[in-house]
Amino acid sequence: MIFESIIKKIDSLPPLPQSVQKIQLLFSRGDPDIKELVKIIESDPILMTDILAEANSPLHSFSQHIISIMQAITLFGTNKIRSFVLAISMKKNFTLNLEAYGINNSQFSIMCNMQSTLMFQWYMGVDIEKSRLLIPISFLLEMGKIVLSNELNESDYAKLFTDEIKNAHNISDTEEMFAGTTTMAINVLLCKHWNFDNIFIEIMSHIENPAPEKEYLKEYSEAIQVLLTAVNINNRLTNESIEEAGNLAQSFGYDKIRFTKTAYRIKEKFEDKNS
Repeated sequence: MIFESIIKKIDSLPPLPQSVQKIQLLFSRGDPDIKELVKIIESDPILMTDILAEANSPLHSFSQHIISIMQAITLFGTNKIRSFVLAISMKKNFTLNLEAYGINNSQFSIMCNMQSTLMFQWYMGVDIEKSRLLIPISFLLEMGKIVLSNELNESDYAKLFTDEIKNAHNISDTEEMFAGTTTMAINVLLCKHWNFDNIFIEIMSHIENPAPEKEYLKEYSEAIQVLLTAVNINNRLTNESIEEAGNLAQSFGYDKIRFTKTAYRIKEKFEDKNS
């Protein structure tokens, strides 16, 4: 079974680097001290190099070249830097091959950046406090697909899955049908394995399986549902997915016009970069 194989592989993964664990601890205490954050990152030359490479990616379109961690934190903010740290660290443990999902590595990276950018620009204007969790989580939402794709690529029904997923409206249902698990369920396993904050694990667990007694997770879950409707492997900020996400946002009590304006602005930004 694919699910059993995935569990074994996750259990065998090495711990996150000490620098990343220190960064997680720093954030768990509240707003991090920026000097301390810079010190931890600069103590790990590989992590520092990877963050600067990510910060200078054409996807972020800064006109100036970012040459220091302090400069990167000033431009992106601490929560976005935390997103980079977690995503970089998780990806290093896997071979990146999204062939089973019918997209290439570049498209996958663009999708993850779209999700993170949209959550950042939308939710900072909705609730700054909750955005501190939603921004790094939004950068990790598709990590489970890396694990799933690697397993599905080796299966006898890889092509059938790819054909099905291209036309799937509910991607999680298709994953469950073929693999016995979903991207979000794998995200939960990864977060537990690497001792991420309990609130990360709770939010990830709540997206597909909401618990009525955990009302405090409802807003996080709804915001992520809106995000995943607007940006997913089959619809990366299309006019149709933005409209559908806007309607969903409105049903949850958000300002639809504000959301759709933000989504279209980001759509235009990414189209300009790739034209």
